[in-house]
Amino acid sequence: MIVWGGAGPSTALNSGGLYSPSTDGWSPTSLGPEVPIARSAQTAVWTGTEMIVWGGAVDGSCVNSGGRYSPVANRWRATNSSASAPSARRLHTAVWTGHEMIVWGGNAEAYSYGSVLRTGGRYDPYTDTWTPTNAGPTAPSARGIHTAVFTNGRMIVWGGSPDGYYTNSGGRYDPPTDTWTPTSVASGVPQGRFSHTAVVADGKMIVWGGVSGGGPNIGGVYDPEVDSWTPTSTSANVPAQRFDHAAVWTGTDMIIFGGIESSGPNLLNSGGRYGLATSSWAPTSIGLNVPTPRRYPTAVWTGNEMIIWGGSPTTATGGRYCACPSGRLVYRDADADGYGDTGVAVSSCDGGIPTGYVAEGLDCNDASQNVHPGAFEVCNGFDDDCDGLVDESASGEDVDGDLVHDLCDNCRLAFNATQSDIDHDGQGDACDLNDGLIFEWRNDKTSVSWQAEAGPTSFNVYVGDLAVLRATGVYTQIPGANALAARVCGQLATGMGEPGVPAPGKGSFSLVTGLTNGVEGSLGLATSGPRTNANPCP
Repeated sequence: MIVWGGAGPSTALNSGGLYSPSTDGWSPTSLGPEVPIARSAQTAVWTGTEMIVWGGAVDGSCVNSGGRYSPVANRWRATNSSASAPSARRLHTAVWTGHEMIVWGGNAEAYSYGSVLRTGGRYDPYTDTWTPTNAGPTAPSARGIHTAVFTNGRMIVWGGSPDGYYTNSGGRYDPPTDTWTPTSVASGVPQGRFSHTAVVADGKMIVWGGVSGGGPNIGGVYDPEVDSWTPTSTSANVPAQRFDHAAVWTGTDMIIFGGIESSGPNLLNSGGRYGLATSSWAPTSIGLNVPTPRRYPTAVWTGNEMIIWGGSPTTATGGRYCACPSGRLVYRDADADGYGDTGVAVSSCDGGIPTGYVAEGLDCNDASQNVHPGAFEVCNGFDDDCDGLVDESASGEDVDGDLVHDLCDNCRLAFNATQSDIDHDGQGDACDLNDGLIFEWRNDKTSVSWQAEAGPTSFNVYVGDLAVLRATGVYTQIPGANALAARVCGQLATGMGEPGVPAPGKGSFSLVTGLTNGVEGSLGLATSGPRTNANPCP
């Protein structure tokens, strides 16, 4: 969870923190270059890789600047605040479409609820550009303290305060066509309100709570496909009327928490869970570890918990709420290796594990029984034990420094980055003394070394000019024919200094043959066939 900015005890802030539920630990967000200026009443969206904050109030004035924060790099980049950006505002809304952030509405002045806007903009972080939203006659009326969600390719704006009061109107915005369609105000529409919450629930929008004109504590479920409303239940366990609370969607329930009681000035630390399928409420726990009463808290859903943090009165405390006290996440185990796919998880409220699922995730390939944490790492080009490394040895060693892990190296003590193995016996040419191939290498331009193959008792070395070889195809050039042409016959050691050192811009080559019982071996094969020894030793 990333929190940033807001109103501190005495001033607005431009600091924040990253909270990890698994470790119950915090780390600070960057205060380095391009961190946005301190502000409150801003918006924030998550793109999948970055948090984008925008707008808000700074020292009594609204702003139209913002920033993009990468938690991986722990750095900020400013958003475009040129003339194409929307006008400065606070108490607006922002949604993420999958590739754009859309901001809309809000208040143009820091201390006024009447200077409201009906304009907005679409921000593309990949190009750092803004495009204005349609502000024509089909756009919703100007307002602030409203809600907006994005579902089924459209942004839905609803409610809010157009002039210090409340409205039950709204609009559906289609980004590709830049057009607005009003939301229904017919039968079933909730009474007008502001400071309420809205969540996306299975393609629908649930609005609840807020400041309204009185009446029952009721919200509404809006289906944008048919433009119709269904009231939320007011039956048993419905939470107390409130506003300035927080809400999240779990995949099955809307959970609300905190806020200020509508019938009085009491801050709340109670809440409720609303099941869309059952249209019923259940209370949230009020026992051990429940956060202190507050308004304006932030809330996020992690996949199995709601995290509440901050709020007014100013606090740096929070809490994690498990929607199923005995529940857990379980993971699909398609390959039945005892480890599940972390990306395919379902909730088990009773703690049981259904068939085909397991308690542990962490499987990096749920289509192979041989791949899972703790599996034996084999040399196959895959990460068999799911530790993020491919074909590593137990200690990750590479003794010969050829960038091939010892576990996979067919010559563990001899440099052989190509892993060539001409006789396919599993032992690389660099260390195989029985494959008939003399493996040669150069340590520098003044020397050549080769492998001691089984059988030969001495070696012949042929050196030549690479340019001549390319021009004529002659591998054994007559000594003295050019500055680099030379040969050394009957060499006993497996290395020597080169007879000719290439001048700058020149290249030399060398070939080594073995002498067994006085008989010289071949020069090996080229792509065109056997190499011809035109000028053999002696």
